[in-house]
Amino acid sequence: MILKSIYLDLDREEYSSGEVYSFLKKTRHLLNFIERECLKKIKFKTENFDRIVLTLSKESETPFVNSSKTLVFKVKKEFNSIENINSSGLIDLLIFCFKKLIEFVIIPFVEIMETIDLFIENNFENEWVYKKKKIPNSQINLVLKCKLDIDFFTLLLDAFEGKRLLTSITLLALDSDENAYKYKFKDLIIKKDTVEITSGMGEESILVPFSDFQSAI
Repeated sequence: MILKSIYLDLDREEYSSGEVYSFLKKTRHLLNFIERECLKKIKFKTENFDRIVLTLSKESETPFVNSSKTLVFKVKKEFNSIENINSSGLIDLLIFCFKKLIEFVIIPFVEIMETIDLFIENNFENEWVYKKKKIPNSQINLVLKCKLDIDFFTLLLDAFEGKRLLTSITLLALDSDENAYKYKFKDLIIKKDTVEITSGMGEESILVPFSDFQSAI
């Protein structure tokens, strides 16, 4: 199997559902970066799991693979500052858990650490280009860009003339949980005088008129 995702979790028996969800959202900008920039590229093969869940708990347990092909590992680490946690603190927690996990299981630890270093070099910013398209008969290139930080997901539409940024339009600002945003956009379509950003769930498209770009030229 190929390792595709990593989650940092809290013990559901020790924390409320609200605390668990709040913590989950704050971890995703870091773990999404590792999944995209490391796991997706190296395609690390495992014997029987494609996901790792590292759970902070009052007591440690030997890691095991459940019926969902998830490697579950409870790590003894008390944690009491969900609201005040920052990216640097999350990195420390993640590395602590990984160092415990590699005592039991082979994972791409070196590659993950290199990716964490890259995340730090990028000032904890997780941004990626989702789609690029050129407006016909013009010099304007459109870039549909995603930005994920510790609190929010933002979908941006940037318009460039050559390398010059004409304008950047915020299309969506949502929770940092992938389930809150991953179906909200699917394609970037150039129409006669409008840019349409379609959704993946049959929701209403986002429409941006060309005049929003031309006024910035």
